[in-house]
Amino acid sequence: MCFQEKALPNLNNYSTRYTIITIIKLRYSMNQKWILAKVKADAEEGINFGDIIQFKENLYKSLVRELLQNSLDERRNEKDPVRVVISDFQLRTKDFPGKDQYSKHVENCIEHWSGSAQDNERSFFNGIKKTLQSLNINVLRFSDFNTNGITGSDYELMTSAEKNTPWKVLVKQESSSTKGASQSGSYGIGKYAAFAASKMNTVFYSTYDKNGLKAYEGVSKLATHTFQNQVYGSRWYYGNTDEKYDELSRAVPELLNLDPTFVRNEVGSDVFIMGFDSEDEYWQEKMQLAIVSDFFIPIHEGSLEVGIGKTRISTETLEGIYSDLISKFDIHGLTKYRDETVIASQFYRVLTDTKTLEFTKNFDGLGEAVLQVIYHPDFNRRVIRTREVGMTLFSQGNISSNFGFAGIVRLKGKKLSQLFRNMENPAHNRWGVDYTKPEFKQQSKALLEQLNAWIRNTIRENAVDERITEMDVVGLGNFLPLEDFRDTGKTKTVDISGTIQISTSTKPKKKTDYTIQGIIETQGQEDDESENTAIDTRPTGKPNNSEGGTGTPFSVGIQPGKKPLRQLLYGKEYVARYVGTSSTKSLLHIQANCDISNPEIQFAVSGESGTGEVLEILNATNRKTNKEYNVIDNKIMLGDIEANEIVELQFQT
Repeated sequence: MCFQEKALPNLNNYSTRYTIITIIKLRYSMNQKWILAKVKADAEEGINFGDIIQFKENLYKSLVRELLQNSLDERRNEKDPVRVVISDFQLRTKDFPGKDQYSKHVENCIEHWSGSAQDNERSFFNGIKKTLQSLNINVLRFSDFNTNGITGSDYELMTSAEKNTPWKVLVKQESSSTKGASQSGSYGIGKYAAFAASKMNTVFYSTYDKNGLKAYEGVSKLATHTFQNQVYGSRWYYGNTDEKYDELSRAVPELLNLDPTFVRNEVGSDVFIMGFDSEDEYWQEKMQLAIVSDFFIPIHEGSLEVGIGKTRISTETLEGIYSDLISKFDIHGLTKYRDETVIASQFYRVLTDTKTLEFTKNFDGLGEAVLQVIYHPDFNRRVIRTREVGMTLFSQGNISSNFGFAGIVRLKGKKLSQLFRNMENPAHNRWGVDYTKPEFKQQSKALLEQLNAWIRNTIRENAVDERITEMDVVGLGNFLPLEDFRDTGKTKTVDISGTIQISTSTKPKKKTDYTIQGIIETQGQEDDESENTAIDTRPTGKPNNSEGGTGTPFSVGIQPGKKPLRQLLYGKEYVARYVGTSSTKSLLHIQANCDISNPEIQFAVSGESGTGEVLEILNATNRKTNKEYNVIDNKIMLGDIEANEIVELQFQT
């Protein structure tokens, strides 16, 4: 008689419950064992699996990305969120499935790899031996709910790839996937992230699928070794033996109950990572960071909830999680993780802030891309790429260094998602035409270029919105290098305090720098007898006390007779930022911090020779109000500017 979980809640005594579970499991233990396939003597394989090692570099992020995306891909009821519980527990070593047989094979591995040049293998297997000799084994459990479970555990052995099932692909196949266009995985190597988190390279899968099937099976990815003059392969499977194929394992048709505090009684799946390395005391916080960095969109939208330890991450708690993590990382001096959390919270702001702008682009019936962007001086200047599920794939910069912003672009539509899914690398952190099939390369290249150009141009063109004035920085001299708004040619930018670089030619070596000479304010009248002052219209490059970079404030020539007294304003009286240029027009944002009387502004051109020359201004207007400014001797007369007034100065050269 099969074990019935629903009887367990009536058992009040924990030890009694655990005893019953153990007794019932023993009924099924007769045909269960570790099954290893025999291989040729020269087909040896060590423990340095590249597919596993690649996930160790950023372990917690990799683990969260791969396991949570699997759960989201199998969402069962669209009205309810997928719920995932992440929990660690201590398993009594004697209850490790097939412990005695597993231990013997580990001993054989130690003997097989005992050569002086096999330090990695010898150290690795001695570590497993030590774990098996301890009283308990640390296990990490990932359990999901409101999913389809892992279907197809009853697949027929020795069938063609056409009859692959999710269970077969997950447990038995290497580098294979059955996922569709709207799902996250594509290469079938994400499963190795769980093994990267195991000091034993051992994982058990258990499922209660939507069709009512229950199953579990264990997998170890270790190394080839010799036992009784026979060489065995590096893949070990714990399951039922098959009468026809004695070297192939079948899934055990029941649930695996390893965690004494948890019993599954609804559809879903469990992943048990044996020998989880929890020596990092902040592993839960780092996993939380990975969750709120890569899955904040589905969590915010109510598609996903995650419980890790005593922390619940949901649409209601998400904002507070960022604050809590920043505080914890700050207190414990984990600056790297604190900074990563700050950046993650900026992308979350894109979803929640009322100042977020949204744009949509249709791709000729294939689907659409939705871009959301918010402008802020301290934001990271990057745009997240994601597909329909909402998992963060990667973020990309190189859009502009002239203003702060954060953005999210999300692809919608199965056809469009499939085309970009085909362009993803195995780590899901880059799109490139080299990853797609030859017959789709031309279309993929055009789509990728079209998307990137649209993102770049949309963010740059809308950066003049009045809602971004808070991002302007103090000091005209404190400019960041400008990236050309045009798509033609290449612009090399350099950081030159006090100058703004603008490409005036598509030739790589041709460039012109515009130097803002300063803003001059009229302050009253000067008598005839006043001392004349020499004219010097270029900053000296010497430091001053302003907040606007280098350059000693220069004097302006005073002619004999009654003339307005004029004072150079430098830094604290205004904030300004060069926004961009087209082929003929340039745009500058100026915001006064106080009332400024009849200011004027002039630009100089410095070429490769370094000599200064006043820039000829043909016309100038206020882009916001359409007011035309007078231009006298190539000086733009701005008129009175009130405190906090924003001038969007557009001028033609």
